[in-house]
Amino acid sequence: MPSFTSIFKTLVGLLIGIILLECLLQILPTATGFERENDDFPIRHWKPDSTYVYSNGWNFRNPQSGRVNNYGFVNVKDYTAGGADVLVLGDSYIEAQQVPQNMTLHAVIEQETSLSTYAIGINDSQFADYINYMQYGLSEFKPTWLVVKLFESDLSSSDKNHLPQGAYFITENEEISLKVNPSNKSQSGLRNALKQSALLRYLFLNLRLPAKIKQFVASISPTPNKDSTTVVNYQKLLDFFYTQLEQHHFSKERVIFITDSQNVESLLRKNALKYVNSTTLIDTLFAESGFRGNDFPYDGHWNFRGHYLVGQSVAKLIIGENAP
Repeated sequence: MPSFTSIFKTLVGLLIGIILLECLLQILPTATGFERENDDFPIRHWKPDSTYVYSNGWNFRNPQSGRVNNYGFVNVKDYTAGGADVLVLGDSYIEAQQVPQNMTLHAVIEQETSLSTYAIGINDSQFADYINYMQYGLSEFKPTWLVVKLFESDLSSSDKNHLPQGAYFITENEEISLKVNPSNKSQSGLRNALKQSALLRYLFLNLRLPAKIKQFVASISPTPNKDSTTVVNYQKLLDFFYTQLEQHHFSKERVIFITDSQNVESLLRKNALKYVNSTTLIDTLFAESGFRGNDFPYDGHWNFRGHYLVGQSVAKLIIGENAP
């Protein structure tokens, strides 16, 4: 049996090792994530006028840093009420921690069109969230163009959301409505305190251990078959989107979607909507040049090339419509 002294020495050595590791990770570009705001606000956002650090994986790939603006959205520029010509909505693709802030999709649109371009991009969002963000953004920023990321996953996962202020669709008597979770502010203090630990951030954000454990458990635990959302269901969600546009007297002719699949592209074409297929652009780039528009397999998000290609394509649609 080990003696008390040997156990004590082992524990002290372990504690010293953890402290040294914490100090080292504080120096290295460990991902920080975002601080949640405690003040009342209509939609999900982050602590205004704060900063973040991004890196990916155990070896801190692609280190980036950036700013959360005065409204609590990831953008180097501050926003003003009624100050947008173009409003871009989406999730982590639009939040774009992975690229310098002057090379994001919305920065490219602004550079190419000379139109004031705002973005509301919050990670882990989907189509129901985008509609919630749109309702706020159209009223607050008064854009004349709306750009919405609409991947197939945004539609297929839009009936559930566990996040504070997360939105989701429910269907009752074949009628679709939008529900929004409460803000759940009680979590903010604890979460923000835990995020001060670089070691915890490294485990959760760089290594993504909880997500990997969840994936492993899901792989060994069979789940019942669930019918996938069909194009008909997607049409109903799009029809709901139209009703929200009409309430804000905003024409669907001034909306541009960014999609990733032939399925959603067919739906958008059927509805005579403007769109850009990011997958087509990125695949063409790789086929013609050998350069990737994302950092696959480490990260499927667009890199600076992907943001430029998609942003330029969106800008061309806007410029074409605005041309005399």
